[in-house]
Amino acid sequence: MQATPENDSRRADVVALVDKLQARLATQRATEAARTAQDELRRRVEAERNLELAREGRARVELAHETVLASQPTLRHGRRLRWAGVGVLIGALALGIGGTVEALAARSSRMTIEDSAHQGGAYDYNEDLKLQHANVATIALFSSTGALAIAGAVLLGLGLREERNARRLELTPIVTRGGAVLMFVGSMP
Repeated sequence: MQATPENDSRRADVVALVDKLQARLATQRATEAARTAQDELRRRVEAERNLELAREGRARVELAHETVLASQPTLRHGRRLRWAGVGVLIGALALGIGGTVEALAARSSRMTIEDSAHQGGAYDYNEDLKLQHANVATIALFSSTGALAIAGAVLLGLGLREERNARRLELTPIVTRGGAVLMFVGSMP
């Protein structure tokens, strides 16, 4: 092969192409190293999360194609829900008492206005204003009472259901990549 200007031009193109490919290869290697470091960091974070979940009484199970987080119903969680429901119901009762007090105040103002009108007295704007405010407060308090009573009943029901489910002992077979596992879920009564 003779050294001609055409061959020199091709040689320069090949050298430039080789340099370009080497630079691309170096970039890919750096990217792969960064990905490996990110994967290692993800694995560490996942291991810490699994440890935290294990401390909370939950198990992380890896199936053939997906990862499933199995949450064990705990008796403590059911009790918390139940007591939260009781607390909300007590709050609803307090609002109901407040609504009743305001309803009685509205009745008293209405009776004062009516007595004044029967006796031929002058119109009392302040008493009428008290009646209107007491009516609005009564409606607001009784509406809030109803909403809180429903929320408390739902929390109480969920808590009782959680407690009932937590007392049940279940045997769950789990097939993993490395074999099979039998997992007991629940607690003894």
